[in-house]
Amino acid sequence: MKAEFEWFWQNFDDQGWSAWEVLYEKDPNEGKLLIKTNNTMKGFLQRTDPHFRKWAFGVHGVYGEEPDLEIRGAWMWRGTDLP
Repeated sequence: MKAEFEWFWQNFDDQGWSAWEVLYEKDPNEGKLLIKTNNTMKGFLQRTDPHFRKWAFGVHGVYGEEPDLEIRGAWMWRGTDLP
């Protein structure tokens, strides 16, 4: 996998695209149950602007063990600013 990351960073157009790491800042009452945390993640993705989604690629996941779950991910989109 190291070769793939090397290729990616050598070919990445940082003037036209940006890459971002995502760590969802949860409320103290969130992240206790897997089903609720997974629904939170899906709701966030559904509410993303449809025009933004046209030029965005990303992956999210729920990590950890109950009752200390986290939502993390990575995004890449057209442009260098936050939408």
